[in-house]
Amino acid sequence: MLDDDTKELVRNLNNPHRVVNIMALFKFCEKAATIIQDQAAELHRAAADAIEAQPAKTAPKKSAKK
Repeated sequence: MLDDDTKELVRNLNNPHRVVNIMALFKFCEKAATIIQDQAAELHRAAADAIEAQPAKTAPKKSAKK
């Protein structure tokens, strides 16, 4: 779920024509980029942890033919 600050950021980025100060819009973009990078890093860590938590797979045994 998004916190209130992130919701406000999304609202501002969805309506850039309503942001009067262009520098504020640039700050919104920078903040959004930081949030996206942080979330991507968090997803990468979670995926790595999930892979690490899986049991090791062993090679299937070959049946001996005689």
